[in-house]
Amino acid sequence: MDKKINNLSITTICLNDINHLTLKRHLSYDNDFQEYLYKNIDKYFLEPISDSDSLQENTSYLVKKNDKLVGFVHICKIIANTISFHYAVSPSERGKGIGTDILKELPILIYNDIDPNLAIQLKINMYNHASQKAAKKAAYTFLGRDNDDYIFEASEKTEKKI
Repeated sequence: MDKKINNLSITTICLNDINHLTLKRHLSYDNDFQEYLYKNIDKYFLEPISDSDSLQENTSYLVKKNDKLVGFVHICKIIANTISFHYAVSPSERGKGIGTDILKELPILIYNDIDPNLAIQLKINMYNHASQKAAKKAAYTFLGRDNDDYIFEASEKTEKKI
């Protein structure tokens, strides 16, 4: 699946929680993530990729800008009419507004492809000031704290393009 979100595109990569955690860890800390991914791609395609053109829960996606890998998103399972997601931006691409773009556009895709009535939440580590700033820029609402994480929710102001 390939979907455009303004100047970014997302592509399905894996349908496996363990794989997404490994992938997120490498994206968050590896300066040359794209090279790492190409060398280790078989690890992330252990499960079949869906033919669906829609975003799906419990699925990981690569985020690209101008065909360059810039980030990663994992959409979690729906629990009690709430869906959450994780994201990471490649170290070489940080500070360029990509995290804010992801946070602004991903809720629109979730509303269109999964369910327009879901609450969309994001947990951000309390020490991750850049992601907190991106969430505020993207009009997320601070809901509270859960251990070392701050919980944000996509604002009702987010336009639902259905």
